[in-house]
Amino acid sequence: MRIDLGIIVHNEEKNIAKLLDSILKQNLGKVVIDKIIVVSSGSTDKTNDIVINYAEKYQKIKLLNQKRREGKASAINEFLREAKNKVVVISSGDIVFTENAIKNLIKPFKDREVGLTSVNPIPVNLNNNLIGFIANMHWKLHNLLARHGEAIAFRKDIVSSLPKDIVADEAYIEAIVQKRKMKAIHVNDAIVFNKGPENIMDFMKQVRRHFFGHLQIKRKINYSVSSLKINEIKKAFTELARVSIKNPLKMHYCILYIFLEVFGRFLGFLDFVSGRKKHILWDIAWSTKDLREHKILQKSHFTVR
Repeated sequence: MRIDLGIIVHNEEKNIAKLLDSILKQNLGKVVIDKIIVVSSGSTDKTNDIVINYAEKYQKIKLLNQKRREGKASAINEFLREAKNKVVVISSGDIVFTENAIKNLIKPFKDREVGLTSVNPIPVNLNNNLIGFIANMHWKLHNLLARHGEAIAFRKDIVSSLPKDIVADEAYIEAIVQKRKMKAIHVNDAIVFNKGPENIMDFMKQVRRHFFGHLQIKRKINYSVSSLKINEIKKAFTELARVSIKNPLKMHYCILYIFLEVFGRFLGFLDFVSGRKKHILWDIAWSTKDLREHKILQKSHFTVR
């Protein structure tokens, strides 16, 4: 299967080389990546220079430079206009693919009823302090709810463009796929590494924005993602509490995490009903952006030589 891969970035100089290396070193099997298109949305750091250097070495890599930030949906549309293959992958700029991730992400498309697949994000944050615990719990909740994020693959004939004001792009694509009565699959063995926030403020930015985006999709096309379904949330929170209950300290951490998650959603709800904050231009959580020095990646073989 031939695919095109789009990477959506804004000021990702600390991670873009690591991400491109991880893609170039993939064990792809029968998957062929025809194009790797980096859409740089108003980057002002060295991101563009790094991508240009890679493009000079690897013909399949191309930089699309948006001089002004117009939102992630606008950047995705730039990629989709360039993509030619029937199945495309969209990736955030602040992750690293494990060596079989893309092959495993694409494998389910052998089934013609599959319209969307998504990766399984694993944070590199250590779990030995409060903020590291919160980062790990947040992504465990994400995976328990089978939410689609960080990197997804989908059929381009189902979604050929996004409304420019969409905030939760992966959730919007999921909604369109489901409304077409096709399958949206969370692929557990399509593992990527990401980095959770290293401070409470950045964590709240992410939760607030995500919840706003999910409410927006509910209003626009009457689709509820799993994070809006009370029974799904209760089951996920119960599982998180069950994992933590044997350790009193972690149980306290778990209670604090649930409080912060709920409070962040409340702020997202206020943004939604008031209309004062649209989140089209993301309030960047900068502490999530640099995976280079983390021990879980230092032994990786992703660096191209």
